Amino acid sequence: MARLWIVILACVFCCASCRLEEPVFTVLEVHVDAGSEQLAAYQFELRMKRTEIVGVEGGDGAFAAPPEYDPAALRKGRIVIASYTLDDAPTGRVLVARLHVMVSGRESYSPLAVVAARPGGERIEVHVTLE
Repeated sequence: MARLWIVILACVFCCASCRLEEPVFTVLEVHVDAGSEQLAAYQFELRMKRTEIVGVEGGDGAFAAPPEYDPAALRKGRIVIASYTLDDAPTGRVLVARLHVMVSGRESYSPLAVVAARPGGERIEVHVTLE
C-alpha cells in the first residue's frame, strides 16, 4: 500500500511540473546586415516548432512594405519571406520585417537558405538576425 501512495505522489508532482506554458504574443524584428553592400533583395526561410506566425509586416525605409510570403506554409511550421526594392537600396543593418508571433514554449530561431542581392541582381553575402 505504501508503494501505491509513493507512485501516486510521484505522478502528482510530475504532472504539476509538466504544465503547458500559456502562449505569449510578441513581435520578432528581422534584420538583414549587408555590411557595405547595397541590399536590393532578400529571401530566407524560417522553421518553427512551438511558434505560430500570426502576422507579417514590413520593416523600415526601402523595406517598409510587407514582404511576400506563402500564407499556406504558415500552417506547416515554416515560412519563406522575400522582398525587393526598386528605391535607393540601403546598406548596413536594415530592419526588413516584423513577424507577429504566438509562442507556446521555448523556441530557437535560425533563418535558413538566406539569399540576397545588390541592385542589378548580383548575389551578396548577408547575415540575418531575429530579435
